[in-house]
Amino acid sequence: MWLDAVVTTADLQRVAAQLTPATIPLGARGHLFFDAPEVSLVADRGLRLRCHAKLLWPILGIDVAITIRSMTLLVVPSTELRDGNRVIVFAPEVDALDLALLPDVGDAELRAFINRELQEKRIELPWNYKETLDQQFALPDWFPAGAIFEIRSNGAAIKVTNDSIGLAIDVSASVATEQERVLAQPTDGEPRQRDNRTRALAKGSPRSSTLATSQRRRRRLGLAFAVASGFGIGCLVGLKRARR
Repeated sequence: MWLDAVVTTADLQRVAAQLTPATIPLGARGHLFFDAPEVSLVADRGLRLRCHAKLLWPILGIDVAITIRSMTLLVVPSTELRDGNRVIVFAPEVDALDLALLPDVGDAELRAFINRELQEKRIELPWNYKETLDQQFALPDWFPAGAIFEIRSNGAAIKVTNDSIGLAIDVSASVATEQERVLAQPTDGEPRQRDNRTRALAKGSPRSSTLATSQRRRRRLGLAFAVASGFGIGCLVGLKRARR
């Protein structure tokens, strides 16, 4: 089954207004300041933010302020494999600059420099949706002893249109009894830890309450992060058919 969510361009505009003005560190002492942007979407690319900005950059030991009459940031969503987990990453890049005092060649050089700094410093917003969505719940006593209901996320797909950014997450649900988990008990460390966690959940130990509270917090923070990052979660019409 699929989990879909939608955020419109108007929603993204409101979130962007709440997150700005903002400052991005560049180099050892440089900073890029930008104010509330105008938000739009570029199909098959990402979220476009157009705003005024100012670059503070040290030249010969002196901090020089450079006025940017217009800056266009493009926030590109993608799925990546990091530390063995699939995560959704929202990475910004400067798409265009219009400087007040420098010629066009200066615009291009400065844009290339800022983008290098953004990549090297990994100025981005990653969301580990698996950590947010994967959950385990102990079932009531009238089910088989030690039964656990488990939800797992198996992958995600992103689609950008001119009106929205869409996200669909493939999730599966299953129920396992304690006997089934014992028969399928693995030998390596990490899966064994997962089995110990399900045992604690099934027995209703204090650990299960603490774990459930922690998971709920991570779920809320993760979902809020995915929306607050702005980078949208939009309509995925036809995505499931394309997958087939």
